[in-house]
Amino acid sequence: MSSPTAVDGSRDPIFACSGEMAERCATFDWSSTPLGEPSTWPANMRAVVGMVLRSHFPMTVTWGDEFVMIYNDGYIPTLGSKHPSALGGNLSHEFAEIWDEIGPRQRAILAGGEAESDEDVRFVLERGSGLEETFYSFCWSHVSLDGQGPGPGGVLTVLTERTVEVVGSRRLALLNALAVGAAAAVEPDEAVERTLLVLAEAGDDLVHGAYYGADAAGSLTRGPRFGTATQGASRCGDDETAQRVVETCWSTAELTEAQLE
Repeated sequence: MSSPTAVDGSRDPIFACSGEMAERCATFDWSSTPLGEPSTWPANMRAVVGMVLRSHFPMTVTWGDEFVMIYNDGYIPTLGSKHPSALGGNLSHEFAEIWDEIGPRQRAILAGGEAESDEDVRFVLERGSGLEETFYSFCWSHVSLDGQGPGPGGVLTVLTERTVEVVGSRRLALLNALAVGAAAAVEPDEAVERTLLVLAEAGDDLVHGAYYGADAAGSLTRGPRFGTATQGASRCGDDETAQRVVETCWSTAELTEAQLE
């Protein structure tokens, strides 16, 4: 969260609040966008922008068919490296990687459609470190320029990121499934089979994997692979490396016997 900053008394009143984005909006050249100078904005538009900037909850409002973006401090983490250039930018350009998903819904709401909300929706975003899996709960609603309902205006987005919670819950469920499967196994080979079945279904968290073990004589045995490695896209490791690992580990049978004692 941004620390409080002194507010310039000469600012336009809608930007007369603390925070990074209020300051950026106050000094931004709005005449370079389809919105024009803030002094010419309709009263309802000015009120909505002021509300967004004063909120500590992540918000953005986009205006017109160009979806010109104005957002607050809480929304900055969602943008990542897109900030600060996204201010005054086109939503369809700034979020090109997911526009096919959100564009039709944004247009429908802009045209006066009903507000929409969703929970824990998966978006693959580019925020500066490559494409990453994220999850958001959000609400989209229409805002009019004149405050009189449907018509030319914008789309208000209020959201919260849920990536940590959703991914954490998913991985906890994976660990639980592994534990349940191992506990139900009677023989070592069954434990391996159950484990591999669970891991093969965990494609969101495991790109690929392979099973290596050792027979009674300590020789390497290679079991099935799963994920992209089975499709030839990559390999989990070579047999020589796996042999060195096996030679320094207990066999599956020894591990199972130790667990049963």
